[in-house]
Amino acid sequence: MYADNLWLSNRFDLSKIDRWDYGNNACDGGLDYQAYEWIMANGGLETTATYGTYRNVPDYCHFNADNAIGRMKGFMNVTSVAALNDALATVGPLSVSIDAALPSFYFYGGGYYEDVECKSDLDSLDHSVLAVGVTTYKGQKYTLVKNSWSTHWGEDGYIKISQKDNLCGVATAATYPVLEE
Repeated sequence: MYADNLWLSNRFDLSKIDRWDYGNNACDGGLDYQAYEWIMANGGLETTATYGTYRNVPDYCHFNADNAIGRMKGFMNVTSVAALNDALATVGPLSVSIDAALPSFYFYGGGYYEDVECKSDLDSLDHSVLAVGVTTYKGQKYTLVKNSWSTHWGEDGYIKISQKDNLCGVATAATYPVLEE
């Protein structure tokens, strides 16, 4: 089952869920649990191969239920750095909400992100991304995060965010889907 979750997580992009009737605001942001509600109500998700790639434009969801795979029965919340690391090791990638408002984040070009001005409180979280792993550098742990802003941002679309003091809120509102067996 963990391998199934990892396989599905690598092929789904929750940023594509742009249905206003579930409370999300397309390219203007939204919450992952609302995307999960849409997925459960509509019978699953398509893979990128059948749905297409992220377009970064307000639009309707052109979901085709005939191509749906990976039915969900719920989701789990992860709210600590330790629990995030455990889930990354046992479940696979997680949806995380982060503070992405700082210029240092917006213009990140590589390296280990440690801007202490990056907030972790729930009200400051303004961007959903995918936590895909953990790495260590000079004794400090970093969460490896896949962003949706293209491979031209960061390190081929990824950022390494320090886990010290839950920087940027990477473990404040992390979630992962629970799939039907």
